[in-house]
Amino acid sequence: MNNVLNDINGNVLNPKIPRYESRGIVVTLQNTQNISQGVYLVNFSNSNSDNEYFKLNTSTHKIEVLKDCIALISGNCFVDGAGGDGYCWGEIFVNEFVQTSQLERIINRDYVNTPIPAKIVNLKVGNEVYMKLDYASSSGNPKIRAQADTTFLSIVKI
Repeated sequence: MNNVLNDINGNVLNPKIPRYESRGIVVTLQNTQNISQGVYLVNFSNSNSDNEYFKLNTSTHKIEVLKDCIALISGNCFVDGAGGDGYCWGEIFVNEFVQTSQLERIINRDYVNTPIPAKIVNLKVGNEVYMKLDYASSSGNPKIRAQADTTFLSIVKI
């Protein structure tokens, strides 16, 4: 059996086919994060990554980009104990610039789920990716829930 590629004249081709290597990171909270009215950096402290392209800095709670790449970023922030009338605004930043966000209204609810839509971004070595939450209600006893399936930030190299 012939295991090579041939052109129409029978010449053996030696193609260089790039290998697709998916890399990514998902960061989550280890503990519930107490908040009140104001803007908060989400204090991510757990990560699931191979540390080849992305690494969580647990002292800054930001993801460090280790290699240049194009990536898909997305996330979710879940607030328990919301109350009154206001909003939760989840934002994902690269360095100091908002890349994608989601605004959810609070109308006398116990919880607010803020799913931040995915966006394709061009990341460079040294960039920092992180999430902030703007909680704009003076009522309730709000906390960012620590469950991995409710509060997370995800980056996937594409």
